[in-house]
Amino acid sequence: MPLHRMLGEKAATVFDAANQLSFIVNVTQLGLKPKRKFKIRHGVSYEQDALLIKISHEGGVESLDLIRRAVVLAFRLSGIPAKSPSIVTQKELVAASADLLEYGPTFSRWQVSATDKLKFFKGERWGTEGIIYLSISHGKLRASRQSCGKRKRPLIQWRVRVLSWIEARYFQNVSLKT
Repeated sequence: MPLHRMLGEKAATVFDAANQLSFIVNVTQLGLKPKRKFKIRHGVSYEQDALLIKISHEGGVESLDLIRRAVVLAFRLSGIPAKSPSIVTQKELVAASADLLEYGPTFSRWQVSATDKLKFFKGERWGTEGIIYLSISHGKLRASRQSCGKRKRPLIQWRVRVLSWIEARYFQNVSLKT
């Protein structure tokens, strides 16, 4: 990331992408009856001083390796169960992106118990001290007609954007004429 002041924009973009990916995975499973449903979990962390190493292989192939503590934290965060869209992240990213997320996930602080620390973080304290946030599902809200009317148009616009993206991505060469 070029500048730290762009953290909110980038975090909001990552949360939106994770939310859409979870949506697509859930939609593609509709009508199926597998023994075990496929679920994805997202662990999102931020590291200011990560090391990006370019590795050259035989045949001119190059790969990138990202090293630092927050990379390990992201893998550990992805193992924590959360409500859909299953995003677990740091307080810094939630705070930076709070005003920029239109229809993204809602987050709640997670109190890490001693058992959770041992189970998900192998007993390490780094990255667990009051900074872990989980995506939460919304309960049923009681809303007035006025507030529903205000939220209806942006929600329809969001659904149209998602469906047009899915159509462009997966159904560009399909004809549905009968």
